Amino acid sequence: MIIPRAAADGIRKQLASQGMTASVLFPDLTGVGLELRAKLRDELEEEMQDRRRRRGE
Repeated sequence: MIIPRAAADGIRKQLASQGMTASVLFPDLTGVGLELRAKLRDELEEEMQDRRRRRGE
């Protein structure tokens, strides 16, 4: 199955909302690291979108 890059983040978020995260799939330090990186990326992305909205972009 080939997943388009543009759809990957949305799919990952949907899976995470159902409890299917990197740390569940890979129960080691790598899985935890992957999950933390994804969460930080999502939070930073949301923060940047909020800032753009406040500036009227």
